[in-house]
Amino acid sequence: MFYNNQVCDNRRNNQEAGGIKRETKDYFEIHTHKAVFISSGIYIVSKVALFASVRETLFMKKSDVAVQCLASGFNCAQAVFATYSEFGLKPEIALKIAGGFGGGMGISETCGAVTGAFMLIGLKYGNVNVDDMVNKRKTKLLITEFTRRFIELNNSVKCKELLAYDISIPEEMSIVREKKLFSTICPKLVKDSSEIIEELLEL
Repeated sequence: MFYNNQVCDNRRNNQEAGGIKRETKDYFEIHTHKAVFISSGIYIVSKVALFASVRETLFMKKSDVAVQCLASGFNCAQAVFATYSEFGLKPEIALKIAGGFGGGMGISETCGAVTGAFMLIGLKYGNVNVDDMVNKRKTKLLITEFTRRFIELNNSVKCKELLAYDISIPEEMSIVREKKLFSTICPKLVKDSSEIIEELLEL
């Protein structure tokens, strides 16, 4: 059991999994009433000061890590973006950047699981020079393909259509909470987004 402010730093565990040597870096950092798990740069927050097995979490699929990140209290955009952004950003920065995109940017428009994926595409292929037409085109094509696949699975990319309620309207937000749609619908959206982005970006 880990208590408040206790830090367990278990560095560079060489593990054999299916004949493949895996080198991992794992941290537990416990704050008051929260347990923050960091595995390969992924933060997952739990509201208790006790966390599950390190080994079990390490061997989760990354799409499941994203779903668990959502379940821990981060929004849908943070769950997708922070889970996969380690190739270009520190996780705490990724969490901050994606913080305003949850719930369809707070106005029930484009789902955060989608905008989180869009940001990953930009992070990997976005142009930094105005004349870089190759990466401009590649980014646009990947955004289009991601959107096509996500709609194929979920019929829309809009939060209000995915949930069937507009969470920018207080009365409808109350219905969503009462029906627990954030915990029944949104995990699938995060998982779908994660699996699509893994394929498109070869993560």
